Amino acid sequence: MTLNIYSYLREALRVAVCKSFPDIPVSCDSIPFFFKSPLPLTDLNTPLALRIASQKKMPPEMVAKRIISDFEWNEKFIVSDPQNHQTVTDGFICFRTSLSFRYEALKKNISDTLPPIDSFCDDKVPGKTLELLNQTTPLLRHSEIALSSGIIFEPAHFSLLNTPEENKLIRLIAVSQTEELHSPGAAAFFLQELTQISSRYLNAVPIFSENEQLTFARVVLVRASHKRICDLRFKI
Repeated sequence: MTLNIYSYLREALRVAVCKSFPDIPVSCDSIPFFFKSPLPLTDLNTPLALRIASQKKMPPEMVAKRIISDFEWNEKFIVSDPQNHQTVTDGFICFRTSLSFRYEALKKNISDTLPPIDSFCDDKVPGKTLELLNQTTPLLRHSEIALSSGIIFEPAHFSLLNTPEENKLIRLIAVSQTEELHSPGAAAFFLQELTQISSRYLNAVPIFSENEQLTFARVVLVRASHKRICDLRFKI
């Protein structure tokens, strides 16, 4: 599974606009996304309908609903919502990442190599981020045996990550794909958010416990967060 959620959303929205408003030219590169969503439980939103509404002299809500009526949902990436219960508000089109996509986003980070944090000691990395990496690095080294023992991160492990802090962290990791971020500002935003939420998570939740499956799941989550923070550094 290729985890290119932004490419999928932009192409699906472009096709939907072509069907619903064939006289309005839209390219994938012209479709922006925001990360602070106006609807609860959604992860990404786009003001695309607002721009088209201005051109068509139509209410933004009506434009957004027409676009979504021609939108092709894909549960590999997002939760389907054809009835617009959690998709359209004030002209914004909002999307919620699916559980399968979040699971794959974490699973992908298990086999990736972690870079040494010595390379992050410069002015581009906030002090709090370096503190976090210095906290998670020995934790992950201590967990190397568990991560290399042949245990496969299964959906059953993923289902154990259900605290509010874990849900926030997983959702943020899922939408902060560095290969899809072309703006240093977006990378800096995700770096700050991941640092704050990861720090709160480590202070609120015990990573190691007598439950080996839960410990493994939480180590995977910490590793995914650590890896994403390291990757974002090179986008700033």
